[in-house]
Amino acid sequence: MQDRVAGRLDYSLEAAAQDVFATAFADDPEIVVPRPLAHTERALVTTWLESDSSLAQIITDGTQAERDRYGEAYVRFLFAGPSRAGMLHADPHPGNFRIMPDGRLGVVDFGAVARLPDGLPLAMGRLLRRAVDDDYDGVLEGLREEGFLKSKTDLDAETIARYIGPFVEPAQVERFAFSREWMRARDAAGQRSDGRRHGHCHEDQPPTAVPADPPGVDRRHRGAEPARCHGPVQGDSRRVATRVL
Repeated sequence: MQDRVAGRLDYSLEAAAQDVFATAFADDPEIVVPRPLAHTERALVTTWLESDSSLAQIITDGTQAERDRYGEAYVRFLFAGPSRAGMLHADPHPGNFRIMPDGRLGVVDFGAVARLPDGLPLAMGRLLRRAVDDDYDGVLEGLREEGFLKSKTDLDAETIARYIGPFVEPAQVERFAFSREWMRARDAAGQRSDGRRHGHCHEDQPPTAVPADPPGVDRRHRGAEPARCHGPVQGDSRRVATRVL
């Protein structure tokens, strides 16, 4: 844990990660990443982003069209990171995503990244495909095969489906509306199915490999107003699943 925290505060690591993203997304029509210019132990200097608003303002005051547009841009950036930069941007705070005058989405703060030099793990594609197809027996088998669940962990496919089903819902329809009601239902489902609350697992055994919050939602801001955007999640998710199979 100390190493992870230290890495989060290491500006040399952040500068290196940001430089890779800046190169990978150079001239991208939707995304702009400022390039690092210099850094010390206490500061990181990058090229300037001319922006006076962020996704926080879109979430609070944006039109439905703006929510849809920038919500989709964010998800596409998130999915593209592993294949184009070998990393996943892991700090979804709305303030890190700037609204540019030309309509692009500016991305800052690369102190927290997941390094995936080979792109998204193959297991993610296999598990996502099975979940989208409602094959939770296959999901349970895959979680055991990949070591996310210990062989003696007492979980069944129905419990897995209740727990991760809300995470998969957006990929099961052509377009999905991310609403406050959906967020609340997702949280309730996770609480009902958390093995630690219902005795499914021992203390040293994680209930599943699924995080407590869905992709793109930071636990620190889970109580904030959701983006309430609509987007073609199914197409992007299936392309990701297909690409990593």
